[in-house]
Amino acid sequence: MATDFHVRRATVSGLITLVVVGIPTDIIPNSMFGREIPVRWWEYRCI
Repeated sequence: MATDFHVRRATVSGLITLVVVGIPTDIIPNSMFGREIPVRWWEYRCI
C-alpha cells in the first residue's frame, strides 16, 4: 500500500523527469532550445 511518503516521492520524481526531458525537447517552451516541428497533443502525455 502506498504511504504518503511514497506518493510525495513519486510526484517529485515525476516533476523532475518532466523538467529534465521537457526542456531539451522544447515541449516545455524555453529560450535555450528551439523546435522546428510544433508540439503535438500526444507528446505531452509521452513525457
